[in-house]
Amino acid sequence: MIISTTLNRYLMRFSVRESLGYVRAAGYGACGLNFGEKKSPLDTTQGISSYSLEDIKAAAADNGIDIFQTHAQYFPSVDRYGADYEEAFIDYTCRQLEATEYLRARFMTVHPLQPYHWESDPEPERTRDMNVRVLSAILDKTRGSEVALALENMPADRENIPCSTIKSLLSFIHGVGDPRLTVCFDTGHANVSAANTSKGDTPEKYVGALGSLISCLHIHDNSAEHDDHALPYVPARGGIRWDKLLPALRKSGYTGTFNSEADFAVKFPDGAFLAAEKFQYDLFLTMTAGWSSKDNANASF
Repeated sequence: MIISTTLNRYLMRFSVRESLGYVRAAGYGACGLNFGEKKSPLDTTQGISSYSLEDIKAAAADNGIDIFQTHAQYFPSVDRYGADYEEAFIDYTCRQLEATEYLRARFMTVHPLQPYHWESDPEPERTRDMNVRVLSAILDKTRGSEVALALENMPADRENIPCSTIKSLLSFIHGVGDPRLTVCFDTGHANVSAANTSKGDTPEKYVGALGSLISCLHIHDNSAEHDDHALPYVPARGGIRWDKLLPALRKSGYTGTFNSEADFAVKFPDGAFLAAEKFQYDLFLTMTAGWSSKDNANASF
C-alpha cells in the first residue's frame, strides 16, 4: 500500500522543490494536489494554481513521488446557478482535468454542485439532475483522457445534503453512467454524515456499498460533530471505527494510495513540521500493515 499526503500542506510554507523533498524525506511515495484560485468559475482573472505545474511535475519526478490524485476547486459560496455558470464551471473543470493529466495523476476529485450551499436541499431531484448534466458534459468534453473523475461523498449536519448518503451518492454516479466517474471516499465526511442523517451510513457501510467504485481516498478522523480533519484515532468520542473500516477497505479490493487529508502537521511550526509528517506516515504505515502486494495486484504504480 502506497502512503500518500496532501502536497498543499507543504506548499503553504515551503517552496515547490523543498516541499517535494520533504514529502520524500517523511517517507511518502505519493501525494495529492489541490487546485483552486478562482472566487467563481465566472471569474476570468485567475488561473488553476498559483504554483508552477511544470515545477511540481519536475520536482515530483526528481524525488520519486507519484502525484496520484488532484482535487478540483469547489466553490462554496454561489448565489445562482444559471446556464452561464454551468458552462463556466464545465470549462474550468475540464482545464483542471487537463492539468491533472499533465501531472500524470490518475484521478481528479470533484465536489457536487450544491445550489443551497450547506442548507438542507429543498429540491434534491433538481440538484441531482443538474449534477448529472454537468458531470456528463465534463466527461464528454474530455473523452479520450485517461484521467477519471472521483465524486466525493459530502459531510452533513442535517438531512438532504447532496452526496451525503450512500443512496444519494450512487444516484449521481448511476445517473451519469460513465465508467470514468468513480468515487473519492472521504472517511471523515462519512463519519459526520452517519451521525447527522437518518440513514446511519457508517464509513464501513460506504465501503461495502461502493466497492470497486472507490478510486482514491481522503483519510482523516473526527468526533462526528464537525469535519475536523483530525489524525486517525485522535478523537476521544465518536471517532471512526478503524477496526471495521480498514478490513472493509481491504475486502473491497481497493488498489489506490492511502492518502492523508488530516490537518495534523499544519499545527506544528516549521522546525517540527517534518517530524509531525513522519509521525503521520508511520501511523498510516502501521494502519495498512499486512496490505500485501497481492492485495494491490491490480495497482498501476
